[in-house]
Amino acid sequence: HQLTNPPTHLPAVVLMYFNVALSPGGILSAYLIHRDVSGTGLAVFRGACALMGFLGSLVGKALINARGLMSAGRISLTFVVATLGLSLLVRIDSVGLFAALIAASRIGIWAFDNVNAQLFQQGTSSSEQSGLAATEAALCSAAEIAMFGLVVGRGKEVAVEWFGWLGFLGWFMVVGGWIAFFWSSWSREKEHDL
Repeated sequence: HQLTNPPTHLPAVVLMYFNVALSPGGILSAYLIHRDVSGTGLAVFRGACALMGFLGSLVGKALINARGLMSAGRISLTFVVATLGLSLLVRIDSVGLFAALIAASRIGIWAFDNVNAQLFQQGTSSSEQSGLAATEAALCSAAEIAMFGLVVGRGKEVAVEWFGWLGFLGWFMVVGGWIAFFWSSWSREKEHDL
């Protein structure tokens, strides 16, 4: 079954998943442990990420209502790019500020998730939505597998020596997603103006 109206913003969503710092996963946790963050500190960090995700959902709804769908997506992704980029710049000097900025980036991610969900609902027929959701999930999983493939066999060395490289590689992917969304949203707005 061929999709008749594939979403143009899908590359932006997939590129967001090629990142070691956007979620409190194994690689990021290993890096924080190496930086002497305690178990309590990790729990606080994960809790802060969850809280920021909840806040991001509220911010996303408010942004969509105030600025419109495409503008809300651009603002959300710009926030992610900025906070993630700043976190990678300060990671050597301040692990606390690094973790706080990573947690703050979750606001933008979850705000963008609201935009993504609405774009799927508005841009596709109900018969295609499940196929698109499955395709999106599969592509995002493939991006995560590709990222983890870069670190297989390196163990602790990745968390310690390669984390900066992986973090900046992931940030460039997020910037690529940001560019892809800006392009697709402007194209979509231009089509609707005609």
